[in-house]
Amino acid sequence: MIGTAHKKRRPKGPIILLVLIILVVVGLFVFSGMASEEPVQVIEEEVTLGSDAQ
Repeated sequence: MIGTAHKKRRPKGPIILLVLIILVVVGLFVFSGMASEEPVQVIEEEVTLGSDAQ
């Protein structure tokens, strides 16, 4: 083992985790932009002040 240098290998786990987190965030951003829900009917009611108003 004379003259052989050991390179420290970086663990691949944190890199893979970082890539997965970035992909999830980008996916959520893309899919949230695609959601275009619109109400089917107007949800407004007239508000009247009754005798119990203070």
